[in-house]
Amino acid sequence: MTSAFPFKLSLAPMEGVTNPLMRNQIAQHGGLDLLCTEFIRISSNTPSLRVLKKQVVKTDDIPLSVQIMGNDASLMASSAKLMVDCGADIVDVNMGCPTKRAVKGGVGSAMLKDTSLCYQVLSAMREQVSCALSAKIRAGFDNKEDVFEILKAIVDSGADFLAVHPRRRIDHYKGQSDWRIIAALKEKSPIPVIGNGDVLTAADAIRMFKETNCDGVMIGRGALANPWIFLQTSQIMAGQEAFIPQWQDIYNFYKGMCDAFTDFCDSESGTLNKTKEMLMYFSLNLPEPAPFRQAIGRSQSLKEMMNNLHSLLKENQALCGKTICALGEV
Repeated sequence: MTSAFPFKLSLAPMEGVTNPLMRNQIAQHGGLDLLCTEFIRISSNTPSLRVLKKQVVKTDDIPLSVQIMGNDASLMASSAKLMVDCGADIVDVNMGCPTKRAVKGGVGSAMLKDTSLCYQVLSAMREQVSCALSAKIRAGFDNKEDVFEILKAIVDSGADFLAVHPRRRIDHYKGQSDWRIIAALKEKSPIPVIGNGDVLTAADAIRMFKETNCDGVMIGRGALANPWIFLQTSQIMAGQEAFIPQWQDIYNFYKGMCDAFTDFCDSESGTLNKTKEMLMYFSLNLPEPAPFRQAIGRSQSLKEMMNNLHSLLKENQALCGKTICALGEV
């Protein structure tokens, strides 16, 4: 890694969401320094090439981080090498997934209970790959004080950087993420620290940089609600006027996404459900999302859904600009 950390703004890995199609759609607007895959589970064998061909797909010249989740050091190491052979620029270890299934299997956030395991897995991977190696963690499993021992294990393993979502595993996604943990890790860490959690507007991203001194900001749900958030943040950081999408821009984005899903899915119902899912995230921007959700959710065909979207946006264009996909208070 260079002294000037290159990954200022990155799309967070999200299960069932950050597939190649979605990564490509969000990347179209610019401002992104790093794209992340959803996690690839490493259980009893290294992944098949069939699986990898669906996930390890680059978007233009944006670096790609491939996230893998497992706890067998040997398998994780051989899998990491396979990811690099398939085109990964970075290999990341999922140490943050809070689901019951992950914890029961001893992977994801369950690894935070065993710092020696964290070290063993990452150091074994370090021996196999020369590309950047990272870990995405939470603020401990059930005790925030453990996060500094976790940091030491990650640093000692030879990892290049880490990303932290500052909620504990037991918090899941409830409450407000504690950005003070990001700041504390950054103060003690000899490697770059990426902050993640509750970044919903460009103003939130700028505030995270200022309040935590983090090296980069990783955005997940905020990017699903506002696909322009990376562009807006990068423009503000460069001292430029930030782009504010109007209703036509919003409609064209989701029309393009619908068209892309049509090529990706096997049926119209599959495309309809996928696009509806993304529009539900977008509705988080709206002061009163219920009418929007009802109209989109009840649509029975792609044509009906897109017609409803066009009408809803056009009729409420006064909400666009500084309300829909807003910057926040910068």
